Amino acid sequence: MEKRSDKCQRGQDLGDISLCKDSRTGTGILVFSTAAVHCESPFFYHKDYFPDAAWWNTLKDLKSYTIGGVRGYWYEADFAKAGLNVKYTTHPEESLKKLQVGRIQLFPVTDVVGWHLVEKLFPDSKNRFGTLEKPYDTVPAYLMVSKAYPNSEHLLKQFDEMFQKTKETGEYQNVLKKNKIAE
Repeated sequence: MEKRSDKCQRGQDLGDISLCKDSRTGTGILVFSTAAVHCESPFFYHKDYFPDAAWWNTLKDLKSYTIGGVRGYWYEADFAKAGLNVKYTTHPEESLKKLQVGRIQLFPVTDVVGWHLVEKLFPDSKNRFGTLEKPYDTVPAYLMVSKAYPNSEHLLKQFDEMFQKTKETGEYQNVLKKNKIAE
């Protein structure tokens, strides 16, 4: 299955919300908006199998746990370097399902996506999930558009202008608050 970001780079798709640590570097194929939001990526756990949430300082502190992950996600190199025991899947839903049945103990995913999937997949047991206090990381989310897409830079300029207006009117802050997202 082809990723939306691959289609975006070729100009076949308008864009994608991409979570990037440093969006201003790379191939030069994409143009980026201003940061729309900063997303935390905590480690999710299931309270039935991991009742005493761990505290960690470095990834090496998590070596005794089985971590879930998604192939191709931003953390793969860090996990390999730390020597973590990681069971990879192809989709976040699969990792959350492994977490729910105790096949993994921790799974990093952005808080918005993680809690949305928990609500979608396990609405009757969502209170059985938790997150470690310290997030794996916090990354800015940008709208990315291929330079090959017609008028891409103009579209991003329009997006940035309208985004700034929503911030000035308080609409942006209301959306964040409604969805329990930190600014």
